[in-house]
Amino acid sequence: LTQALKGAGHGVRRLGRASGAVPFSLGERVDPASLAGADALVHCAWDFSAVGADAVRRINADGSAALFKATRAAGVRTLVFVSSVSADPACASDYGDAKRAAEAACAAHGGLSVRPGLVWRFPPAGLFGALERLAGSLPLLPVFDGGRQPFFTVHADDLADALVRALSWAPGEFSAPPALAHHDAVEFRDLLKRLAARRGRTLATLSVPGGLALAGLRALESLGLRPPFRSDSLRGLLHTPASVDPG
Repeated sequence: LTQALKGAGHGVRRLGRASGAVPFSLGERVDPASLAGADALVHCAWDFSAVGADAVRRINADGSAALFKATRAAGVRTLVFVSSVSADPACASDYGDAKRAAEAACAAHGGLSVRPGLVWRFPPAGLFGALERLAGSLPLLPVFDGGRQPFFTVHADDLADALVRALSWAPGEFSAPPALAHHDAVEFRDLLKRLAARRGRTLATLSVPGGLALAGLRALESLGLRPPFRSDSLRGLLHTPASVDPG
C-alpha cells in the first residue's frame, strides 16, 4: 500500500509498531501529533493477539473508534477503513463482529469501509502464507465439512491499487461496504490443493465434522490452553459468506 500510494504521488506517513513508523498501537491513546497535517488516513491495523469477544472488541473495535475520532479532530478529511469480507452478517466470529462494529464507527465519522477477501501474493505472507506452508508440507490435510467453504481472493497489488482509488470514493455512493475481491469463489479444499500443486505435490484431504472440531478447540481453550488454530478462527471458516457485494 505504501508503494502504491507513493507511486500515485502521495506522501506517506506510516503509523504502527514496525521500525521506522510513527509509534502507534491499536487500543492505546492516539498521539494527535501523529495525525497533524495529514489529508487522509487508511486504517489497516488489527491486533490478532486479543482473545475473547470482549478483548477483541475493546482493543480493535473501540480502538478503531478512538482512532477515527482523533482523525477527525485533527482535521483529516478522508478516512478509509480496511475491513474484511468476514464482516458480512452471515459470518459468525468475534473477528467479524468486531470488524462490523469498527465499520459502524467509521461510518459515524463519515468514513468509508471496504472489505477485502483473502489477500494473496508470492512470496506468500499472512494467512495465505500459513495456508501455503500447510498445503506444501503434508500429504494429507483435514478439512471441515467437506472443505466446501467459499473463499474470495484478491491479489495484494490489486488491493493496494484499489485502496489508493478508494481515497476518492464518496461513502454515500455505496449501500454497504464494497468488497474488494474477485466475485468467483474458490472452495477451501481446492485452494489447498492448488497451493500444494504449485510446490509439485499432490494433496489429499480428509473431511472432519466442523462442529466436532469446534467443540474440541473450545474445550482446550476452556482449560487455558492455546491451540495453534483458535476456535474463533474455525467459526469464521465454517461460516464464510456465500457471495460478495461490490457495493
